[in-house]
Formats: sequence, structure tokens, C-alpha cells
Amino acid sequence: MNPNAAGPHAPELEYCSSRYNHHQLIRAHWDLLAAVAWQSYLQDGRGVLMVEVVPADLRVTYVVGPPKSVLRRAVKTSLLGMLHDYDPTAEVVCLVVQHGHFTPYRIAQNLSPETAYHRYQGRLCEFQLN
Repeated sequence: MNPNAAGPHAPELEYCSSRYNHHQLIRAHWDLLAAVAWQSYLQDGRGVLMVEVVPADLRVTYVVGPPKSVLRRAVKTSLLGMLHDYDPTAEVVCLVVQHGHFTPYRIAQNLSPETAYHRYQGRLCEFQLN
């Protein structure tokens, strides 16, 4: 996913290591992230939208259930709670991965995942998603 498509207010990816900057990054790309989350939810059920920040790019993957990776126990516990409690019609559970650190978020914005999906419907294939 090319982050430059988000416009001039998207945070620089190299400096995106704080929770505040993660929130900025998610907000800057919310429409697309929410659309991918809704499409994936419809196809696969509840899951986590993994957003990996790599130099000058984002890698987005949807994982059903908590990711079976090297997550610390606290992160897994937090993700399990988020996955159990979130409302997929209004929220997205994200796991931002950067420099080997995993930070979970349960995010809601004014634009619902379903509405975002309908805006992008038929165009999601234009984006390289994992």
C-alpha cells in the first residue's frame, strides 16, 4: 500500500514509532484500512488488521483470530479482549508492527468500516494487500 496516496497530512513513516503517531497513521489511511477490514470480516469473520510499517510503505494483512507470532503474552491477552469485544460494524482491531514492536489498537472513526468498503468496492484490488 503506498502511503503517499493518503495526502500531505499523512505522518512520515520513519518517525511513526509513538502511539500518537500510530493514531495519526491509522487516521490518515482510515478509509482504506476500514474497507479492507470490512471486506475481510465478511469473508473470514472477526480478525486483526496487521499494519506493518516498513520504509516508505505499509503492509496490510488480515489475520483471523490473534496472530500466532512472537507476540508478548500481554499483547496477546489485549488482542483477545479486543477481538471478543469489538463491533465490526463500527470498529477495527489493528496491530501496528514496527521495528519488531507490536502495538494493538481498537479504533472507531466517523466513517464506518461498511461505508468505507462501499466507497472502495470494486477498487480494493488496485491496492497490493497481503
